[in-house]
Amino acid sequence: MRRLALAVLGLALVAGMAEARKSTSALGDGSGYQAMIGIGGRHEVPFTTSPPKLDGVLSPGEWDKGFHTFFGPSTLAQWAEKVGYKANQPGYVVADGLVSQLGEHPGEDASEVNTDADIFVHAYKYWDEEYMYYAVDVTDNVYDVTGDNDGAFWTRDGIFIEFDFLGAPSTADGAGTIDAMCFAAIPIEEQRYSVIYWNQIPDFGQIFYGDNPAAMLGSSYGFSLTDEGYIIEARSSWAYMSRYLENKFAPASGWEYGDSYHILDPDGGEGFGGQFQYGRDGDAGNVPGWATWILKGGPSTAVESTTWGAVKASYR
Repeated sequence: MRRLALAVLGLALVAGMAEARKSTSALGDGSGYQAMIGIGGRHEVPFTTSPPKLDGVLSPGEWDKGFHTFFGPSTLAQWAEKVGYKANQPGYVVADGLVSQLGEHPGEDASEVNTDADIFVHAYKYWDEEYMYYAVDVTDNVYDVTGDNDGAFWTRDGIFIEFDFLGAPSTADGAGTIDAMCFAAIPIEEQRYSVIYWNQIPDFGQIFYGDNPAAMLGSSYGFSLTDEGYIIEARSSWAYMSRYLENKFAPASGWEYGDSYHILDPDGGEGFGGQFQYGRDGDAGNVPGWATWILKGGPSTAVESTTWGAVKASYR
C-alpha cells in the first residue's frame, strides 16, 4: 500500500497541472472582499525565494510581497452589508465567508466582547517548493493557553488552518482527503501539542509535534506576545501535508485549493471558548464552501524538492 501511495505521489509530481476550483461561498476567490477592505486582488499566494524567518517577529519588508488580508468583527459586519447575514445570533454570526463564534467569558472586558479588541487578524502567506508559509498578527484581549488536554486545540489561543487539496464534496465524504494543522500561541518547544496535525479519516486521531519533531518534515513556527495579542509565523511542508492523504497533489503556479483560517479564542472559558473563521460559508460540512486560494509565480509544473524526497524515504 505504501509503495502504491509513493507511485501515485511520483505521478502527481510529474503530471502536476493547475486545476480550477469553484467555491460555492460568496467569498469565493476573495476578490470582492479584498476590494472591500481596500487591498484588491484575489487570494493569490506569491512564490518566494526569500523565506521568512520564523521568529514571531514581522520584520520590516519580510512579508511585504506576500498575500495579505485582515478580518475581524468589523469587517464581518461590512461584508454582511454586501452579502447579507446567514446567521446573526449570540455566539454565531455568519456573513458567507466569515464566521464569528466569539463568546463572552469572565476573563474579558464586557465592553470588548465581539469587537475588534476581542479578535482582529492580519494574515499573510507565501509558498515555495517545500513549504506554505503563514503569518498572523492577532489582536486578542485575553491571552489564554491553559487548555483542557493535549488534543483539545480549540481550548487555547492559536491558529487552526484546514486544507482541501483534493476537492472533497463534504466533510462527511472527505475522509482521507481533508487535513489541518494547528499552531498554538506558545513557544514551539513548550508543550507537546504546540503543533497538532489532524485528518478527517475516522479514528485517525492527532499527531503532536512534541512526540517527534523531525517526523513533521520541517513544519515549524515561531511565536511572540505583543502589547495587543500575539504573532505566529509558521510553515507547513507540502510533504507533511500530503503524507496522510489518500491521494496526492502537486503544487505548482496556478494551482487552486480550498483553505480556511480558524483563529482560536477561548478567553479564559472552559471547553470550546470561541473562534473566528475566515474562508468558511458557515456550514461546517460543506467543503466546497471554503474559500479558493491560488498559487502564484514559481514553478509552472509540479515541484520535486528535498522535502518531497524525505516523504519518499519514509515509504521505503
